Amino acid sequence: MIGWDYGNARVGALRSRLLTDVQLRRLGDAGSPEAVVSFLASHDDWRAFVAPSTGEPQGAESGGRLLLDDAVEHHRSARLGMLLRWYEPPARSLVEAVVMPLDLERVLALLRRRRRTATGEGRPGGRIVPGALLSTRALDQLASAATDADMLRELGRFGVIARRDALALAGRASGATPPEDLEARLCDAWTRARRARAPGDGDQDVLLRQEIDREEADRATVRAALASGGADEAWRAERRVVLDRRARLNRRARRDPLGIAPLLGYRAALELQAFQLRAAAAVMPGAPGVPDPLRDGR
Repeated sequence: MIGWDYGNARVGALRSRLLTDVQLRRLGDAGSPEAVVSFLASHDDWRAFVAPSTGEPQGAESGGRLLLDDAVEHHRSARLGMLLRWYEPPARSLVEAVVMPLDLERVLALLRRRRRTATGEGRPGGRIVPGALLSTRALDQLASAATDADMLRELGRFGVIARRDALALAGRASGATPPEDLEARLCDAWTRARRARAPGDGDQDVLLRQEIDREEADRATVRAALASGGADEAWRAERRVVLDRRARLNRRARRDPLGIAPLLGYRAALELQAFQLRAAAAVMPGAPGVPDPLRDGR
């Protein structure tokens, strides 16, 4: 009933609603994060995701920056989550693999929030933004787990990663595994789960596995830049790899419009849009600086 032709036509319609490069460049002259939020509220594709301001004077970080970040994350969740509705098996498994990085971001963010709360560096609770596969309800369940081990074990029950990986991660969390090592093992389990959704020898499966490998290489590039040059260098590295990814996938999508490439290209364009919106707000007067390219698990 639903195949690549129908789904990819819908993806093309979504892509046409992305902000243009010209619009994104102009946002750098908006003057404040609040002005960026007002600009987004004037666009149909964004209006539902922009929370109304209270009208009270607020700093860039506590006011407009938070409103903008909230809008960007809800927009990404809604748009990537929509893709799953338009494809039936076996294509749906490939689509899941395309959108799963967003869910990894959400799970890493929950782990880090739990850690900050446990050490007294943060407050419990807070608004949970859904992923693509993981709903707000599912993430609420993960957030309310008694321990990190219980939370990681639940991931296997939800089916996002293999049960054996979830149990192994839970065992690590119950021990003295450093947080950085636990996160790295979680990322590895996520990569295996994505590749397992594209196990075949057909062109689409092969392309998707190749792209997953490239994304892992890009992630390593950004982390290396962060270690060697700090947040500024990592920010530039992330911008470069995201731009390159979008350009590469755009070329592939034109050659192969009835396959997975248009979805990969749309996700890359959505990531670039989010990156540029945050970057525009970061360079405005009073902003705290460039965004952390690895914030909340990215």
